[in-house]
Amino acid sequence: MVGLIELIQASLVPVVLISGACLLALGIQERYGRVIDRIRIFDKEIYASQKMNKDWLESIESQMRILIKRGKMLRNAMFWILLCVMLIVFSTVLLTFNLLFNFPEDAVTAIFIFSLISLFIGTLFAVIEIFVSYRAVIAESKMGLKYLQKMK
Repeated sequence: MVGLIELIQASLVPVVLISGACLLALGIQERYGRVIDRIRIFDKEIYASQKMNKDWLESIESQMRILIKRGKMLRNAMFWILLCVMLIVFSTVLLTFNLLFNFPEDAVTAIFIFSLISLFIGTLFAVIEIFVSYRAVIAESKMGLKYLQKMK
């Protein structure tokens, strides 16, 4: 029979991974919320668009497309990272069974590896979203610069 200390030691790595994944998910959730809020603001501007010029509406449309793409990427990142957390928790439970009842190690290893793969995929979506977000800023800045040039 395995002692309590060995059981706690075996559970330490998954706990650290869960903490890191949850911190990453927190940052992604913040970005996701901002994207959703910005889409809602643009929706309101479109509904009140009778007073807007055509260039501004085209700029909003371009930015909305980018925001929707970003929202999908952030949603996917959240899915994969939260799946990672669930798999780590499951692998910790299986690890406990392994230590207490000689449960097969292959199952624990496979689930743990899949949790790391899902963390990688989620992080990859988050990194790609960062690059896409810059395109939205550029689109908005171009419209602002165009407007400033007309004012001169």
